[in-house]
Amino acid sequence: MERIQVLLDPEERDRFRSLAQRRGLSLSAWLREAALHRAAEESESTRIRTVDELRAFFAQCDARELGREPDWEEHLAVLDGSMREGLGVPSEGSVRPGLGDTSRTGSKGRTVSRRSTSRKRR
Repeated sequence: MERIQVLLDPEERDRFRSLAQRRGLSLSAWLREAALHRAAEESESTRIRTVDELRAFFAQCDARELGREPDWEEHLAVLDGSMREGLGVPSEGSVRPGLGDTSRTGSKGRTVSRRSTSRKRR
């Protein structure tokens, strides 16, 4: 077996060591298992062909993610704020001169962006 060096912050090392100990593993064995798991995930085919595979995919996502998914209005507000910041627009009602109308009123009366890009994805 070969040896490699992995650079970790002390906090990461302590966290990983604690997780390994809970499973009765050494830090080295835990890191090796994590790397093997990650490699297997990345090498698996990502095609979903059946409803059961789709349900399993979403179950894996739900198990992996913490917290809650923001509702659509929250997503729109974040996008709108990001675009306004990028345009240098100081307040919600302002539009930078020469850029035209870039906002509309959303379903809950909030201003949301309707700017669309025509750039092709490459």
